[in-house]
Amino acid sequence: MLIFPLLLVLPFLLHLHPSIIFPPSDSDPPTKAPQAPTTAIILVDPFSELHSQFIRSNLLSQNIAVIEVLSPYIANGLNKDAKNADSDFDYLSMSPDVTNQTALASWVNSVESNGLKITSVICESDSGLSYAEVLSSLVSAKHNGIQEGRRNKYLMNEICKSNGINTVKQKLCTSVREALDSYNNFSSTVILKPELGVASENVYKCSTESEVESAAENILNANTWGSYRKKVDKFLVQEYVEGEEYVLDCVSKNGEHKCTAMWLYDKTEFKKYRGTRLVSCSEPERTKMADYIFSVLTALNVTYGMSHNEVKITKNGDVKLIEVNCRQHNANIAPLTSMCIGYNTLDVVVSAYVDGELFDSIPKYPILNRYGTIVHLQCTVEGRVKKLKGLEEIENLPSTAELDFFHDDFGIDCDVAVTESIRTDCGFVILINGDEAELERDYERICELMKTMIVVRRRKRDKVMEFLGPFFDGLVTGFG
Repeated sequence: MLIFPLLLVLPFLLHLHPSIIFPPSDSDPPTKAPQAPTTAIILVDPFSELHSQFIRSNLLSQNIAVIEVLSPYIANGLNKDAKNADSDFDYLSMSPDVTNQTALASWVNSVESNGLKITSVICESDSGLSYAEVLSSLVSAKHNGIQEGRRNKYLMNEICKSNGINTVKQKLCTSVREALDSYNNFSSTVILKPELGVASENVYKCSTESEVESAAENILNANTWGSYRKKVDKFLVQEYVEGEEYVLDCVSKNGEHKCTAMWLYDKTEFKKYRGTRLVSCSEPERTKMADYIFSVLTALNVTYGMSHNEVKITKNGDVKLIEVNCRQHNANIAPLTSMCIGYNTLDVVVSAYVDGELFDSIPKYPILNRYGTIVHLQCTVEGRVKKLKGLEEIENLPSTAELDFFHDDFGIDCDVAVTESIRTDCGFVILINGDEAELERDYERICELMKTMIVVRRRKRDKVMEFLGPFFDGLVTGFG
């Protein structure tokens, strides 16, 4: 699965405070006495086996200890869930208090008493980035300092603009009236979104005043991302940029940036995706986009870590920033990029933090040796699933490497809703092929099968209306 629910049981988090995971000391057969690790890396909100647990395995294999902690936002959410389940475990015990110097020093001492030195912090969740940033700046040697502009979409663009980087026109608004005024001062189409957010949540594309008014009201009635109570009080109105939309996954080491994967979005609507297509960063316009993002990362003082960056390029070749996210690409990309490029972002970021050879050995821009695509499985119907069609054909296509649904219970008799954005995709297919034309045929075939893939049971009301339809049609005709 691409993204895992955050309120799953976390058995690997419940044993030590701090939760230190040491590399296994046994070997088969033993060749020499195991050497105790001397360094440790903190993983914040380590939930997904595709991301942080992948990184954890890499670190442990290199004799580096792993310390797993929770951000306060996630810990509070888990505490609510635990309370409902009549559990008295306090998940906040997994969150070192960055506001209490004495408590934090004690926590660090407990780590160092195990002979470990904390070198860096890696955060998996968007909601934990602010906490991880502060924690990293206080306890680790390799960090980016504190910069709100790496999370705040408005400040992000303002910082880039002040550094001479081409950005979208934007206005920070606090009311519907301000949003309408900004819309009339910008192009015929604008984007409205909160300062903080993720995965297109509360992001709207508006082409009329009524759409702007509705979007602004929806945003102002929503909670601030990463908060359980605080309402949104500010939001952005930005010009809408026509052009192709790309994602660039990058890794930074000591201020040097490398693009580890480049993707082209194929969308059916503003927030609906057909595919995320892996591309070579070899053409001049694509290296231009990578260099643009490198400038953005430098402007935002990113010196270490992963980033997932979105840009658009116009027909005239102008590159405009959509946003920067200082975390991993939230998809099952490691196997895909390893096969298609020869390495993956997760292994590269570990190399950057531990001064391994991989980061230094890879090129600045990624080049494909195979073709790869993530197909986003959309649901086109609403109701209770009666049957699933075409899955066997999809699995047997030459390019299919993996087919999966986001929920384990997805199948017959489960309830489904129409996909409205990437957040409500029902699953994915990973395609890999050395033959670009064959992959393209398989991609188009899956997109065609997707339209009728899910068959739902008709409700009684639908059956009645189908039966009475001709009668009502005749009735209307008779009165016409």
